Amino acid sequence: STYPPTVIFNPLYHRKSTLVNQIKKPLADKNGFLIEGKFDKMSARPDEVLASALDSFFANISVFEAGENAYMSMRWRIIDIGPGVSCLYDSIPSLEKFMDVGTVVDRPERRMMADDLLDQRLKYMYCKLISAISC
Repeated sequence: STYPPTVIFNPLYHRKSTLVNQIKKPLADKNGFLIEGKFDKMSARPDEVLASALDSFFANISVFEAGENAYMSMRWRIIDIGPGVSCLYDSIPSLEKFMDVGTVVDRPERRMMADDLLDQRLKYMYCKLISAISC
């Protein structure tokens, strides 16, 4: 069975790190993944925090850590998203390496979309990516 993604949100200085540290081992024991990021409302937009957290996740995940089946299954679920996932490569560089694309990917959506439409597309693709990770 799968578990839905969970976000831990709490006001400043309310022991979120303690809670996260307590769930790491049980999560790992169930082949779950922890994607960590901290939001500082003075220095970052929420989408930048999410991109940074996902970039760190994809940079650090390994076949050894995840298990070969889970690792390859996640890659296939991300491939199933379709070619639109490439619009995330600029904000999540390690995703492109994780996907082992191996060739330069043309991103025509950068040239063809206005900034507000590109932002909407990116948000949609973030949702699709998170869904693929959490299956």
